[in-house]
Amino acid sequence: MADSATGSQLRMRRSGMRLRNYSIATRGAARVVLRMLAAWLAVYALPAMLAGAAQAETLPRALVAAYLTNPTLNAERAKLRAIDEEISQARSNFLPSVSGDLQSGYRTTNPKPKGGGALGGFSAGGPHHPKSYSLTISKSLFRGLRTVNAIRRAEAEIQSGRASLRAVEQAVLLDVVTAYMDVVRDQAIVRLREGNVRVLAEQLKATKDRFEVGEVTRTDVAQAEARRSGAISQLSLAQSNLKTSHASYQRVVGHPPNSLVESNPIDSLLPGLLSGALSLAEAENPNIVAAVFSEEASRHAIREIIGEMLPEVSVEATISDSFEPSVSLDRQSE
Repeated sequence: MADSATGSQLRMRRSGMRLRNYSIATRGAARVVLRMLAAWLAVYALPAMLAGAAQAETLPRALVAAYLTNPTLNAERAKLRAIDEEISQARSNFLPSVSGDLQSGYRTTNPKPKGGGALGGFSAGGPHHPKSYSLTISKSLFRGLRTVNAIRRAEAEIQSGRASLRAVEQAVLLDVVTAYMDVVRDQAIVRLREGNVRVLAEQLKATKDRFEVGEVTRTDVAQAEARRSGAISQLSLAQSNLKTSHASYQRVVGHPPNSLVESNPIDSLLPGLLSGALSLAEAENPNIVAAVFSEEASRHAIREIIGEMLPEVSVEATISDSFEPSVSLDRQSE
């Protein structure tokens, strides 16, 4: 009975921690999560670094470690940085375009007689260096509102990307909470199984002693041995589950669990009513927010395509010149 009650309490704690993570994540935009993690970093993570690895690891410290090092989060942040560049590319269409061209050549010619034959002289021969340059400045005045819609599309995609990042943060932090509480639960179960094995081993010893004096039968001894063997089997299963939970924890958090402790109750963080929780989720759930901004970005993308059918107006100015130094030698015969 005690074993069953303890397992039920641990499952309730695990479920409560999941609700806590959901409440915190849906309650806040990114700035709330960042402030909480920064506070946890200052209060828990830094003192732990100074105190050494032997100190017990709390749930806030595990959340901070995962938030800073989890590869899934780092990949999503890099993806968001790439999306941020799209708005700069869209705004560049408002700027003028400048292009230039500079050419230089080399050729050589032989002296040729002018119209008067030998008496009229010869044109200069030898190397020549023709040169030319051009500079063009163009500015688009109207592109069918494509630039405006491109900027709005990029802004909507950025907002959608940020909401997607928050969704990934929620999923990762929920995985951390789940992995943390799984380790705490399995540690408690292993302790219970170890205690059960010790108790049944004592009972088996006592049964054998009573059998020696004839108080019980051999059947009683066999039953005591079977109970102890069952307890040993349950202990092996619990230890296997604990190893699995350790591996899951290291995969999500980035390091093996170290003396995990149970967290404080989270009742004060939960919404008072179910209706309040639903309203909060509808207004701030990152998946909903990402879908709304994705739909807005698609509308602006359609308008960009429609703008390609409209006329374009632009102004362009060009300056250019070319020259070729030449030398003329006139030889007159006297």
